[in-house]
Amino acid sequence: SDGSQAVTDLLDPALWEQSGWGLADPRRAGDLATLMPDVRDAGERRAAALAFQRRALERARAFHAALDRRDATPPDGLELRLVAGDATDTAQQVAVNRTGGGALRVVAWGPGDGTVLRSSALLDERAGAAWRPSIDSPLSVRQTLLLPDTHLGLTHSTVFRDNVLYWLLEEPRRKP
Repeated sequence: SDGSQAVTDLLDPALWEQSGWGLADPRRAGDLATLMPDVRDAGERRAAALAFQRRALERARAFHAALDRRDATPPDGLELRLVAGDATDTAQQVAVNRTGGGALRVVAWGPGDGTVLRSSALLDERAGAAWRPSIDSPLSVRQTLLLPDTHLGLTHSTVFRDNVLYWLLEEPRRKP
């Protein structure tokens, strides 16, 4: 709600609990009862859900850290290829209403697939900085294919299927 105050840690479990996001959303009590039918007490279900959410956010943090390692390289013989959408408006920046139950409002859009930003799929470290040529990414990708499709639409694309089949079945292999 205060545009001058940035969220410093989006993966902070306390922020999620305070904002009522994910399993911390009080409107999800019925869902928690369905997911944990053997746990009779609503307080116990909520505590278990919040503990799970904390672990999930910690795993997300570890996953992000692993992706950001510039010294990580694929094993010999493994080539990484990236397919991403880049023609659908995708939420790039949101504002959090801290006094209104953690409601989110999109304040900036960017190119992506409607779910994942192009810059995020590419792990482009230039995001948020002045534009300069050449992507700055810790990913060691041999080839990138950008398609004008939505997140789920990517796999339905004939261009996607044709390229994947070529990569898997016809493209000459590099020697490790």
